Parts: sequence; C-alpha cells; structure tokens
Amino acid sequence: MLVPFSLLSFVVLLFASYAEAATRTTDALYRGCSTAMSKLVFECPKGFKKNKCLCGSVEYQATFADCVNRSMESEHDKERALDTFANTICKAAEFDLTIDELHKALENATTNGLFIDVANVTKGETLYQPVKLKTKVISITIQSWKAGFKNNYLGKVYGGVLVGYWGLILGIATFINLFQTVAPSYYYRINDKITRTWKQRVTLPALFGYSHSSPVQRCWNIINMSVPTRIESLCIIGYFILFFVFHFTNYDLFEGNTRFPTYRQQLSRYLADRSGYMCMYQMTLIFLFAGRNNIMITATGWQFETFNAFHRWVSRGMYLDAVIHSAGYTVYEMAAGKYPEIFHDDYYVAWGLAATVFGGIIMLFSHKYFRDKMHEFFLIIHWVFVSVFLVGVWWHLASHKNNQWTYACVAVWAFDRAARFFRIFLAGVNSKADVKIYNNDVLKLKVDYSNIWGSKPGYHAYLSFLRLDSFWESHPFTFYRSPVPGEEKKLVFCIRKRAGMTKRLAATIEAQPNQSKRIPVLIDGPYGCTYPLEKFQTAVLIAGGIGVTSTFSYIERMKRSGSTKDQHVVFIWVIRTLSDIEWFRDEVNYLLADDSVDLRIFVTGFGQESENSSSSDEKYEDKAETTSLQSLRSKINYGKPDLDVVINELIRNADSTIGFLTCGPSGMNDDARAGVTKHLEAGNAAVEYFEESFAL
Repeated sequence: MLVPFSLLSFVVLLFASYAEAATRTTDALYRGCSTAMSKLVFECPKGFKKNKCLCGSVEYQATFADCVNRSMESEHDKERALDTFANTICKAAEFDLTIDELHKALENATTNGLFIDVANVTKGETLYQPVKLKTKVISITIQSWKAGFKNNYLGKVYGGVLVGYWGLILGIATFINLFQTVAPSYYYRINDKITRTWKQRVTLPALFGYSHSSPVQRCWNIINMSVPTRIESLCIIGYFILFFVFHFTNYDLFEGNTRFPTYRQQLSRYLADRSGYMCMYQMTLIFLFAGRNNIMITATGWQFETFNAFHRWVSRGMYLDAVIHSAGYTVYEMAAGKYPEIFHDDYYVAWGLAATVFGGIIMLFSHKYFRDKMHEFFLIIHWVFVSVFLVGVWWHLASHKNNQWTYACVAVWAFDRAARFFRIFLAGVNSKADVKIYNNDVLKLKVDYSNIWGSKPGYHAYLSFLRLDSFWESHPFTFYRSPVPGEEKKLVFCIRKRAGMTKRLAATIEAQPNQSKRIPVLIDGPYGCTYPLEKFQTAVLIAGGIGVTSTFSYIERMKRSGSTKDQHVVFIWVIRTLSDIEWFRDEVNYLLADDSVDLRIFVTGFGQESENSSSSDEKYEDKAETTSLQSLRSKINYGKPDLDVVINELIRNADSTIGFLTCGPSGMNDDARAGVTKHLEAGNAAVEYFEESFAL
C-alpha cells in the first residue's frame, strides 16, 4: 500500500512542486507590491468595498503596474503578477479588469508625467495621482515574501522526500522479497564473501550486537524499549538524518525583512511553518505502518513487528515536528507582541495547541511499561486520544484548507477497520472453539471456522472471546492446522495464561467439570507471512515454551508436503517442565510418527527446588508410563541448551543451505540471533535467519 502511495505522492509532488515553483515568484511579486502599497490611500467611489475600489482606481492600477514593472523579476513573472491582480483579485471583487488596461494605465501615467514621489505623500492623505515607490522598498518587500514562500515550498518538498524515503526502502524490500519468492532456490544459495559480510555486519545482528527482542532498560526503567535490528536501525537513523538536515538548513534570513523584522521572528516563523508541513506529510505514514491490513507486510515479507518499530519512530519524529511547530509559533507571536491574544482571535491556534497536548499524552502512554503491563488500558487511551488528536488537527488545518491529510489518515484507518470486519466475516461470525486448560497454565483452543482460507505457517489471528467482560478485546495468537486425524479443518491455538483476558478465561474453564468448554469466538485473520524453510537443505526450528505453536506450523506443512524426506530438519523445543509436553501431546506424537524430524526437547526446570514443578513432573512421568510418550526419553535433555554451541555445530555440518527459525522468549531469540551472526562463516553453507516475535 505504501509503495503505490509513495509513487503516487512523488508524481503528484513532482507536478505540484513544478507548479508551485512557477507561481512562487508570481505570488511574491503580487503580494510584495500589494504590501508596499498597503499604506497608500487612493480615491474610492462611495459604497465600493476595498478590493473593488482598488481595482477601479486608475491611480492604483498605474502604481501597481509600475511596481511590478520595476521589479527585478522576469517578464513572464511580471505578466503573471498582473494577471493575478486582474483575473483573480478583481474578478473575486466582481470588477472586470484586463492586463491590457493595466498596461495602458501605466503608459498613460508615465507619458503624461502623472506620478508623484512617495516621499511627497503625507500619511493618510487621499491620493488622486499614481505614486512612484522607492526601488529599494519594492525589492526588499518582494524578497520578504519570496523567503516565506520558498520556506513553505521546501517544507512540502521535504515532507514529500520523507514519505519517498520510506517508499524507496519498502520498494527495495519488495523487490528483494519478489526475488526470494520467484527464485528461492537461487536466492538462498547466494553465498559469496560480500553477501556473507553484509548479513553478518548489517542485516542479521541487533543494533549493538545482542539485545533486540529483549528490551533495553535504563534509568529506573524510564528508558524501556525494544531496540530494532541493525538494518532497521540504519533505516531509522537515515530518516532522522534527513529529518534534522531538513529542519536546520536553507533559511533565507536577512535584515530589513518587511514581514518579520527581527531574526528571531524570521527563524521562529520559518521553522514553525516548515515543521508544520513536514508534520502533515508524515501523519499518513503513521497510520499506514500501524495497520494490521498493511499490504506492505505481504509485499516486503517483513513481520508486523518491523512495521510497528517504524510506526513508533516515525511517530516520534512527527510529534517532534508538532512540538517544534507549536513552540515556533509561540516564540514568533511573543516576539510580535500578539501573545496570548492570538488564542482569542484565531480558534485554529487553540485547536493546534490542543492537538499537540493530546499528542504528548499519546506519546506518554505509549511507553513500553503501559504496553506491557496495562495493554488494554494502553489500547483504549491510544485510540481515544488519537481520535481527539485528529479532531484537533482537523480544526487546526480547516482554516488553511489542508485537511486532505486528515482525510487521508481517516481513510487509511477506515480501510483497516473495514478489512478487519471482512476477515471476521470470512472466518465465520458463528465460529466456535473447544477450549481445554492444561496444568492450570496453558489454554488449548481447537476452532471450527469457515475454512474459506487455509492455515499457513507462521500466520497469526486476533481472537475475540464473546464474553461480557471482554468481548471488545482482541489478542494475537499463532495458529496451526490440527495434526489429529479427522481434525484437519480445525485451527489450533495454544495460549499461556497471563493477566487480564486470558486469566479470566482460564478461571472460567477451570470451573468446568472436565476443565473444558465450547465457546463462541471471532477470528480476525490471518495475518503475517511465511518463510520458505522447505527450500533449505537443513532447516533448524528453535522454539521456547508457547513459541512452539509457530515453529510447529512449519513442521506440519513440511511433513504434509513431504519435503522433510529430502531435508535435515532439526526441531528444538525448550520448556520449563516435563508437564509442558502434556498440552502438546498430539503434536509430539505427530513428530514421533517417523524419523523425518530430529526432535530435541530441553527441560530447563529439571532439578530446580520447586515443589510445584517437581510434583507436576512426577505426575506427568507416572502418566507417561502408559502412553506412547515413553519413546520421548531419548529426545529429552535436561538443562538449558547452549545455543551458541548447537548453532555452530549445525552450521559446520551443513553442506549447501541452512535456515534458522526461532520463536520463543526474548532472551532465547537474542541468543539464537547472536549465535547465527557469530558463526555465519563457520561452514560452507549459505545461512539465513528468521525470527517470529510479536512486540507490543
């Protein structure tokens, strides 16, 4: 969606910029002469309004034409300025005037010596003759208007360039993804020195080498944020380089400016105007990046988490623009002596300031603490204040006729919401889920749905449980197709009990006689993208805890398609206790049905002094004696796996291509990413790394 939007924006911007560049000088010339003549009082027929009076005054016509004619602009611009006066201003005043009549008025006044020098004009005097303005006044007044128009023009161009910057990045990503999709066997075999270095230094590592999924916490958690990958960070850094360069360069400041007399007034006004335009252009980007139904997720093959990271950083840039815009105008109005009266005289100023305040509230409650600890509160606050923010922006821009940007944001938001309802309708509004709870910890849902769309590896859906206490909530969960014979058309969701909605649902299920219940659900999905693990000679899937739902979806497809027969597939699952296998019993049996998958299970909680854990494991081992899970004994390892060693060994032993997929706790994901990056060149195989994660 963004690439077509950006290309269209560039085309429109190209023509708009050309048109505005052509009219900028014309407008400055017209306004400059009008301003230079603004204190002159010409004879006016009784009952005429000001503009109609000026248009009908031959003396004013001659004075205006003389001012335009004596400027240093081109003949073309001079004619356009006269045309603006005759066919725009006078036409609006319902007075018929032609350019030829302006030329005749000037010629007549010049030939007959009718001009009087402006130095001989008394303030407030009614004039019956045309006036000869000072050349210096004409020049400096026109220059003052040109500086302002140029700054506004640059604000629009720079805003368009920022949109185009992201469009270019996504265009490149789309091309690469298309290459991967059309020729995966060739693409994933590229393994020259430059490619390996590029992966190891740029695309794979976290920004500072380790923390990506794990949040960086500093200053008593005031700084608490997920750090983008290095390639994502470079994109963001490039954006902010352009952002700051565009804000702090190319201002025409000069002494004698007739619009803004002091340097303080000039800089504050120009900075405020430029940041305002740039802020408007970036608003649509924020809504595009935040949407679930962002077509660029499919086009680029990027995860929603990547777009979410870009959404947050562009939001920070846009809000910084809003603050600069508000602060710049405040400084300007104070320097001009119009503060605080401006709030009473112009309502749009108050609305703009209100939008800035509401934007600050949005930024405050978007802190990771609220997203993690109070997610539902965050969502409610976010959308309420985003709506109020848009209302403030709409009223602020209404007087300037720039509301197309607000409409664009609302259109993107409305499309996303409509698409969500459409997905829910396709999945079936009467979908039902059989829910069972295991170990007072994991909820397993087997969902009947319309089957209009099929299950794809790595995809997720947002579930809404139709309960009085949470029907408005929706949360993302990965799903897979049930491996149980006869249940191939069911979607399976495994959900670990947390605070909030999942805790309330778990309490309801626990209260049932068999700790199971059939409940109505709404499915908003599917979302996401699939990685081509079946194209690698060696496929390594590393899961931690509930993250197994994502990796298993790949295994299920690979086994069903038969690709595991020609691959070396390693499936590593890290769990806390043996009892975790219980809720994944059917899936484990499916993996053990043949030897096509090298299954390795690591139990990290074994041997820890935990009464609950030990008791649960003992009960599970007693139960396992009478099940097919006894064959698991050779697959189980106790203790945390050393992923660095495991990854090094796998890469060394791979012959042609090896692909890694991880989905688990943030620390495990970061360990895997660091290990793959470190040992990328340990063997001769081409190495790829994929990660499934969802950051709030």
